Amino acid sequence: MISPFWADADTTPLYGNGTVWYRITTNETIKQRATSDVNTYFPRFKDFQASWILIATWQNVHYYGCRSRSGCLRNNFQAVVISNGHHSIVMFNYGNIEWTTGRASGGTAGLGGFPAQVGFNAGDEVRFFKVNVGLTPDVVNIDEMSNVGIPGVFIFGVDKTEVIQPCAVELRENQAINPNSGPMLGGQQITISTPCIGPSATIMASFSGSSKYVCERESLLSIVCITPAFNTTGEIIIDVEIKDQDQTITRTLQYSYIVLNIADSKQRVFRQDPEDWFSGYHNISWDRDAAELQNNDMVDIYLFSLIEDTDGHLSWESQLLQEGVERSAEWAEIYLEEQKYVLAIMVTSATVKNDQPRRGIWSDVFPLALQQEEAHLSCVDWFKKDFKFPPLLRNRVQPCPCTLDQALLDGVRFQPDPSCNMFSQQTGNCLYRKDAKHCVHLLSFGPNGMDNMCCYDNDDKLIDSRYGEGGTLQRYHYLGGQDVQPFIANFYYDVLPFLYCCRYSKHYLQGIKPKSSRFSSTCPRYIQRRQKSTCVHYKPPRPGKYNVEGALAVNYLLFCGRVIVRCTCHNGNILYNYDGVLIFQLLLLEIPI
Repeated sequence: MISPFWADADTTPLYGNGTVWYRITTNETIKQRATSDVNTYFPRFKDFQASWILIATWQNVHYYGCRSRSGCLRNNFQAVVISNGHHSIVMFNYGNIEWTTGRASGGTAGLGGFPAQVGFNAGDEVRFFKVNVGLTPDVVNIDEMSNVGIPGVFIFGVDKTEVIQPCAVELRENQAINPNSGPMLGGQQITISTPCIGPSATIMASFSGSSKYVCERESLLSIVCITPAFNTTGEIIIDVEIKDQDQTITRTLQYSYIVLNIADSKQRVFRQDPEDWFSGYHNISWDRDAAELQNNDMVDIYLFSLIEDTDGHLSWESQLLQEGVERSAEWAEIYLEEQKYVLAIMVTSATVKNDQPRRGIWSDVFPLALQQEEAHLSCVDWFKKDFKFPPLLRNRVQPCPCTLDQALLDGVRFQPDPSCNMFSQQTGNCLYRKDAKHCVHLLSFGPNGMDNMCCYDNDDKLIDSRYGEGGTLQRYHYLGGQDVQPFIANFYYDVLPFLYCCRYSKHYLQGIKPKSSRFSSTCPRYIQRRQKSTCVHYKPPRPGKYNVEGALAVNYLLFCGRVIVRCTCHNGNILYNYDGVLIFQLLLLEIPI
């Protein structure tokens, strides 16, 4: 039995005591609305599609015992059964509720006695459920109550032995965050599923122990937060705190979120002709459909500059370039003044709310190119700062592979550079190593966070950084390290000095003669300080051979327990990647190592 209001209602026409309407419908508009309600309140039924709906409505019904056409109390309520043939959901909707009890139940003028029951009963004295106010005088206020945060609306799942409610059960199994990863620079809009949130709730979020930021209630079961900038990458915990209208904490929740390295983040603001941006006018474009921009038809454009304080701490400083640009325009011309900092462009929603990070999308991180004189001065300034650090010692890190093939095979010790690799589909690949087609880094940072960057030319040979834009030792790995900001520290302390001391000083590449002899020493000094890439003392993984009864000949490489295999014949049990290097799957073969 399904009972939205089990009481002595009088629907006889003698005194005009209201009307009961009911119908089963397959109307497409109603089915779509019902499907949307089920998907909203029961995320586990995300594929639910209503096939039919039963609607029963009690309109202006009197309590039993009323003998007046106009002077008695009236109730309006409705039951809706939604089914897809496998699952059934029931909604109780309440309009104006004025009476609770008929005369046969001991009521006087519609109140008192034994009030109405609300709920479900299977008739076996085992399976039943009642709403808390059922059989109490408070049932008269049920039109102001809800189990989904909407006054007068209750919803239940009834196709199991236990009646389930969204706010009591559902979200304990379906707490989720979307998207579950995002850029280190922040500004991303994330939607978090939550147990039922009332309209007057205050929601705060802390990201990995950060300050608390205001989030917004998007719907009964979800909130929207904006991520701040992070100084770390990898998995973090988001703590969500929900307060009621009296500012009493009603619940706290935790969610897992992945902070992506800037090198691995998808750009949604694009610099046109990105190579060597000098001061002056430049064009940018952006993804106008980004979720972060959807709450306003206008956008603002900010320039972020990385600055170093007296203690060596790096932080971002923002400058408004343009405001009130039409989002749908998708591009704008901006002017960059001469600066010596690492830069990034953010296109933001023109709507800014208090106690929230700025929401928006980012370009890549890039340097402003300098003319020769300014580049020289910046390089000299860098030398002064870098001599305060201990020198980088080549013997403390793994030497570079001598050839590109060795670098590709040595995946135990090296990994491709995200900004310069032969597999990249992004525009602007190898912007800061023009002579390279592929570069690799150490798989993880070395002593004190250092790295060894190895770059290879179009002949697959290791580039000598004295004669081309190749790799060097790096003070910081782009992955970061202990107390080292991922990507940012590497770009500021390694990439930027290389550009200032070598590329923009224009003194050595391809026999170019410097305009002034004082510029000629900057790049050699930089190489001496950072040390060029070399494969001296490099030992590739040890080769071996394994034969199985003459049926299969396999050449393999052994290193630290990892087997890298190349096959001389194919027997159907071997899987190759695009370049013939084996991603192996030996179904019957065991290779001893």
